[in-house]
Amino acid sequence: MYFNFKTMKPILFFVFFVIAIADISFAQNDSIKKLENSYAFRFLPSVKDNIYGIGIGLFGSEVICNVTHVRRSHGLNIQIIGQGLFVPLNRKAFSYNVLFATDTSWMLRENHKFKAIHNGVLISSFGTMTEASNGIVLSGLSSLGYYLNGLGINLLSSKYTYVNGLSISLNNQSYMVKGLQVGLINKTRKLKGFQIGLWNCNEKRKLPLINWSFK
Repeated sequence: MYFNFKTMKPILFFVFFVIAIADISFAQNDSIKKLENSYAFRFLPSVKDNIYGIGIGLFGSEVICNVTHVRRSHGLNIQIIGQGLFVPLNRKAFSYNVLFATDTSWMLRENHKFKAIHNGVLISSFGTMTEASNGIVLSGLSSLGYYLNGLGINLLSSKYTYVNGLSISLNNQSYMVKGLQVGLINKTRKLKGFQIGLWNCNEKRKLPLINWSFK
């Protein structure tokens, strides 16, 4: 069998080129999948993908934008100041009408890319601004996020797209609540549970003291 190298050379070059591209692609995928973890203690903000133990800093890792993965904390996360400080400073931008009143609001986007998820206890002097909190959130001012799964206690205001559990604040604002809102003013577009406060609003009715819906 006669083998003509000159004739096969373009074909061989193409084959090796495809193999090289595939190797580069798999290498990139491996690097994307490889997560960086931190154990015991970590200062915030941190580029680590997972913090197991205690994380502490002026702000949370949510302030870092140019990272590949969602950053998660598992345990105790302490934000001495926290981004929730900016919520009451710009009341118009974070009003209920802007956040939850229309289906086109940025807090109701389904394709929003999460930057941080906290599992455990999240504490801040002034407040938090994180996409998802699973566990307990405690702050002296305001907290904002997409998901609160558990207990949230924020002195001034709690603004979560979805609440699954209990939200306690002077002013509770949400798109959907499955559980309980407790405060002076409670407001949500969809409720499956109870609202207890001076004034309570949901999709079915507006009432003082106590309101409910199980739709």
